[in-house]
Amino acid sequence: MPLIDLVEDDSVEVAKKVLQVALRGKEEKNIEIKLKSFSNQDSNSSIILVVNSCCSHDMKDNKVGVCFVGQDVTRQKLMMDKCTCIQSDYVAIVQNPSELIPPK
Repeated sequence: MPLIDLVEDDSVEVAKKVLQVALRGKEEKNIEIKLKSFSNQDSNSSIILVVNSCCSHDMKDNKVGVCFVGQDVTRQKLMMDKCTCIQSDYVAIVQNPSELIPPK
């Protein structure tokens, strides 16, 4: 299965760019890529990776491949999204001029 078939639609262009840059010999660091999940548990979820890429060379310095090293940050990302949502709700409540909400 080609790598692009594993990548979520909103990350395809990023993945292609990282591959092209790596094949030119330039490393990329801390790039976020979303992969499709084939788990039976959560069909709508994707896996979020932060990846570094580099080009592999043979002994004659010919480019022979691209290497990705990634870290799964799915849970951290979901927690940060929840915290951001809760924070915005809190700010909205505190800044609400309604008298139904008691003052601090």
